Amino acid sequence: MSLGYVLILAAALSWGFIGIFGRLVFSEGISPMEVAFWRALIAWGFFGLQAVIRGKTSFAVRDIPYLLIFSQLGITLFYVSYQMAVKLSGAAFAAVMLYTAPVWVILFSYFLFREKLTLIKSAAVVLVISGVALMVMTAVFATIYEKNSNKSGDNAL
Repeated sequence: MSLGYVLILAAALSWGFIGIFGRLVFSEGISPMEVAFWRALIAWGFFGLQAVIRGKTSFAVRDIPYLLIFSQLGITLFYVSYQMAVKLSGAAFAAVMLYTAPVWVILFSYFLFREKLTLIKSAAVVLVISGVALMVMTAVFATIYEKNSNKSGDNAL
């Protein structure tokens, strides 16, 4: 197995455990904001180390304002909102909502930048929204079923 596959596997496993570790540290009293801060700091450290090792540390001074805006608005907002979602609604739901990001990119690109909405993009939007709707409906039906089961004392709807 090549190093590339190993690194992809490691990244996927790390990504998959974000919600689980988030819930674990929340139970210790650490806030979502603090989790997001440490996540960003540790990631920045590894990314910086990798950039130094590979000699890819140069950037144009004129790009600094854009980098600051992107890091503060994009990355910070993303990290904090994800950790808040994990705390408030659970890791599974937060992960599902996270994977709606491509839909938001497609929609914002269409409305803000007038990008063409192709058949594939449209199908992706419909599939993602349908998947989220199915998850929500499943949870709603499970809740209704549980409430009815508790009221009647049997397992019938």
